[in-house]
Amino acid sequence: MRRGSFLVPLVLIAAGVILLLNNLGHLPWSVWGTLARLWPVLLIALGLDILFGRSALRWALSAAIAVLVMIAVALALVGPLPARSSEAVRVPIGDATRAEVTLTATVGQVTVRTSADPNLLVRGEVVARWPDRGRWHSKRREGTEEFSLTLERAHGFSPAWWPERTQATMELAPAIPITLRAMLGEGTAALDLSALDLTALAVQGGAGKVEVTLPRRGRFTAYVASGTGEITVRIPSGLGARIHVEEGWGPVDVPPGWAREGGLITSPDYDTAPHRVDLTVRTASERIRIVSFETP
Repeated sequence: MRRGSFLVPLVLIAAGVILLLNNLGHLPWSVWGTLARLWPVLLIALGLDILFGRSALRWALSAAIAVLVMIAVALALVGPLPARSSEAVRVPIGDATRAEVTLTATVGQVTVRTSADPNLLVRGEVVARWPDRGRWHSKRREGTEEFSLTLERAHGFSPAWWPERTQATMELAPAIPITLRAMLGEGTAALDLSALDLTALAVQGGAGKVEVTLPRRGRFTAYVASGTGEITVRIPSGLGARIHVEEGWGPVDVPPGWAREGGLITSPDYDTAPHRVDLTVRTASERIRIVSFETP
């Protein structure tokens, strides 16, 4: 290739950047297989280089080709990629008498439900696809199990451009009291807590959609705050509810027939119900929907 060609420096720079990201752990080595499918781009760039030679238009074309290469790489990476990690979560009950569970998910699809294994406090699976990351940690102290699960967003794309690639499933034991905190981001979450022994709940929503099903039994407190996404709180029949609405911008929808006086909303059976929740809600730009449903 003749002296002064822009193609060789461009390829060397791109290859060097990708190798650097490989060595730093930000890109999997399998990305080279994806990039190999883009070889026709090199032929296009070579043809343009030969066609325009040293003209002034050449440098504008160089910049345009560089942008097109980056777009092609991004589109290729959006396609199917192998999971970065798939890890089973297993935490035995042992001598634990209570649990504090913290869930932080800035991205991904999160599912929480009741475990059917009497020997496990937490059972589940975390599948984190590149470039997102997932990790969990557990520590027992004086009979209290402190469990945390984190799903981290490691890219700058919105869900509209970057499909959900990370999923986490957690099954929690119904046999011991649990305090649950969930801080959610742009993904989706379905928290089915209907059979758990819940002592306290705190949910902070983000830009995604969240559905929370409260336990059928017990007396506990809950705090739910929406972000720019919508949150639905499902309250089973037989669970009395008193809702304190903090000042916010979005509306709070409640079932027909519930008493509403200022910032206090009460279900018809709250005063006589043996099982109750004192729920505080705060809305941002989107609504919080309170739904009552019948249980068997």
